This record gives sequence, structure tokens and C-alpha cells, in this order.
Amino acid sequence: PINSLLLREVGQKLDDYILEHIIAPKRGTVFAVPANMWDGPRLLFAVVPKWDGGMDDEERVLKQCFKNSLLMAEKEGIKVLAMPALGAGRKDFPVRKAGRLVINAIRNHKFQNIEEVRIVCKTREMMEAYQELSTA
Repeated sequence: PINSLLLREVGQKLDDYILEHIIAPKRGTVFAVPANMWDGPRLLFAVVPKWDGGMDDEERVLKQCFKNSLLMAEKEGIKVLAMPALGAGRKDFPVRKAGRLVINAIRNHKFQNIEEVRIVCKTREMMEAYQELSTA
């Protein structure tokens, strides 16, 4: 997974930062890794809910996750935000449902610093669903 790749790239200091600063995170929370942690692009971590049939407030929390990610990116001065299709991968959200929540969060955001938002999709099906939703 991406977290393992990041830990390998950034090193032990990222793992130490997470263990020291991100204790018992709540679903929907977004954390920014300090800019001086590594030479790569800024990193934001979102605590994404796992889909459980929609009976555990997952839709509201996923929407909050993306909204908080946009707000954190604004606060951190990020101009181009690239994010995975939150929830639609290992967290088992139905792709179209997650896509609708994400696209609506983007449409409703009042942009200040962010100039571009890129949603990174793992599959062609996911990409086509997000493209269709973004033009509807």
C-alpha cells in the first residue's frame, strides 16, 4: 500500500512523527506532515472510514474527510492537490457513491489557494465513474 511506500521513502522520521502526534485519530480527521520532514511534495493523511453497508455514518464521514483535506490543503498553501479516490479502494465504498461524495465536496469548496485538484483512480472503471460524475 501507499503508506508502506511512503514510510520506505521518507524513513523512520515519518513513522516517529505519526506515533508521536497522531494518537487515536478519529474518522474524518486529516493530518499534515510537516514540510521539513522530507524533500518531496506535502503529505496529508486522512482517516477514512471503512464501508459497512452505510449503517455506520460512513457517507457523512467520507464527505468530511475530503472536505477536511481541502481545508487542510488551503491552510498549508498547497496549489495542486492530488489525492486517491478516498474510500473507493481498500475501504470498500461503492465507487459511484464515493465518487459522488468527493465530486460534491470539490464543487462546494470555496477555493482560495488550491488551483487544481487531481483524483487518482486505481482502475479504469473508477476513472470512468469519476469522469462521468464530474461532468453531470
